[in-house]
Amino acid sequence: MPTNFDDKPWLATRGQRVRIANCPDTSTHPPEWDNVGVVTGIILDKFLTPMNKKNIQMYRILVDFGGVEHASVLPSILKRA
Repeated sequence: MPTNFDDKPWLATRGQRVRIANCPDTSTHPPEWDNVGVVTGIILDKFLTPMNKKNIQMYRILVDFGGVEHASVLPSILKRA
């Protein structure tokens, strides 16, 4: 089944260094998200997957940006650092 990170398979690799790239509104993010982050895992988004109506499994990438909690972001806003 296709996923929302098929065009960026390297995102599924723990330890990959990433940055926020394609986010339309960065004013709502914590300041730590401006840092380089490290991928710590992926999780299936059980809310978005049934909503997409395209038979695509929607995942969120868990990223440690150095804050208190790990970020859970969609792959489309990430790029390699």
